[in-house]
Amino acid sequence: MQAKSVKERECLRERSVSMQERSVSESMQEKSMYEREISMKDRS
Repeated sequence: MQAKSVKERECLRERSVSMQERSVSESMQEKSMYEREISMKDRS
């Protein structure tokens, strides 16, 4: 019983970490797209 709860807790933590990493990478992509648009505007 105890071991199972520990495993579940670790699984939940890994899932939350992966979600955080995904959100970080998504925000980085948005930032790069935003900067690309700005650089295109500067050129024109």
